[in-house]
Amino acid sequence: MTIQTDTLMMKRALMLGASARGTTAPNPAIGCVIARRDCILGEGATQPGGRPHAEAVALSRAGEAARGATLYVTLEPCAHLGRSPPCTDAIIASGIKRVVVALAFDPDPRVSGRGVEKLRAAGISVETGLLGDQAWTTLAGFFSRVTRQRALASLLFHDLDAAPLDNADTGLTAMRSNYDLVLSATPHQGTNEAWPPHFLLRSARDDGPLALRALHNSLGAGRPRTDVFAHLDDLLAHLGAIGHNDVLIEASRHVLPNLATEENKESAEAEHPTDLRNPAAPLSKPFTGEMLVEVRETSALGSRS
Repeated sequence: MTIQTDTLMMKRALMLGASARGTTAPNPAIGCVIARRDCILGEGATQPGGRPHAEAVALSRAGEAARGATLYVTLEPCAHLGRSPPCTDAIIASGIKRVVVALAFDPDPRVSGRGVEKLRAAGISVETGLLGDQAWTTLAGFFSRVTRQRALASLLFHDLDAAPLDNADTGLTAMRSNYDLVLSATPHQGTNEAWPPHFLLRSARDDGPLALRALHNSLGAGRPRTDVFAHLDDLLAHLGAIGHNDVLIEASRHVLPNLATEENKESAEAEHPTDLRNPAAPLSKPFTGEMLVEVRETSALGSRS
């Protein structure tokens, strides 16, 4: 394989993984392509709910043609027995001779490098790092949940008083589909609200709590009670604990001071913290405010980063 072919196939795997964002929590959204030279034999992405895994989908579609081929995948294949068999076992059994991995270290302690080791021990050539920075874009929320026990939140601010409905803006609808949980934040109006909030978040300015209501939740509606949190970090820890990777919190512009402070605001263009991808980083590293929240702005007519 040439580097041009490898890059082309990995870009295809990245596109497949990105297309699954918002549907796979608590699992990561992975893309996988099986090819021989420039011919794609099978491909797939992590399926809704997190299973089957992308590798299993691609291997199933490639069938016997996978023998002797190259497998491209955006994150280290799993090597543990969970609700489905290890992907490494399926790859080895298929006769794949070469594996190219974008991000070679799955931070899940049940994997943590074991997938790559197992493939190499079986005589499969494994190459890592191709387009890893691009893979990070899709997988940052999963890394945040596993290594810091917190969902990765994006704060989206509107010119309107409340988040518009999906049918008000097709671009906004497409953006929301990238998140497994979308919350609308508005000032809390008391116990007589027609639509009770799912969460209450105490205001950073002490001028009354914010009510957060789920506009979309890929993990289901959850408990009917309202949970109260003192800080945004506490809310992200709770959402991570129940399996959310990527969360979008929408609010009107005047709510900004209540949600984000100078300590936790990061621009959408900010560099990701390298320690989240570092195998040596402690899995329980405490929250430091580094890119666990990113701030974007939007209007009713569309969004802009």
